[in-house]
This record gives sequence, structure tokens and C-alpha cells, in this order.
Amino acid sequence: MALRIVKQDNVYFLKGRLHGNGAYGIRDFFKAVLSSDDHLTINLSDLDDLDLSAAMLLNDLKIQGLMTNKTVSILHHSNEKIQGSFRQLGAQLVC
Repeated sequence: MALRIVKQDNVYFLKGRLHGNGAYGIRDFFKAVLSSDDHLTINLSDLDDLDLSAAMLLNDLKIQGLMTNKTVSILHHSNEKIQGSFRQLGAQLVC
């Protein structure tokens, strides 16, 4: 399934698969959101798959938020399909 992004109640829900090229495609989108908002919430609970490069990109967004005094929350609601990539990074996810 192709990646879809749906915004609901100021939360961006990602659905489908998030891999390398697709991850870089959404990077600019979320950076633009961060430039105009103080808080970004991304929900990954409906992702079917997430590779290491996508996990790195999301982790970098969290770091960028910290460096600019903005909050980036990554929610996963115990989606076991995607946690392995974050574990490889040693990155902490918000539930």
C-alpha cells in the first residue's frame, strides 16, 4: 500500500509503508510544518512497514525540533511492525 498522510485534530496519521525514497519525500513536508508550528505530532500506528532510513528521518525530525525549541511527538500505539527500526537506532518512541 502506498503511503498516505491524513491530518486529523492536529495529528498527522501515516498509513501504508514508509521506506527510503518515500521518507525523504515527506521530510520537506514535515520540516515546513515545524517551521510554522511549535508542535508536530505524527502517529505511526497504522503503518504496515518502516525501514531504517525512515526511522532515522523521524528521529532527525525529533532532534531538529529540540534544537529549535519545538516539540515533535512520534506515536506508535505498540505497532510491533515498526518498532524494530527504532530499536536498531536506539531511539525512544512515545507510546
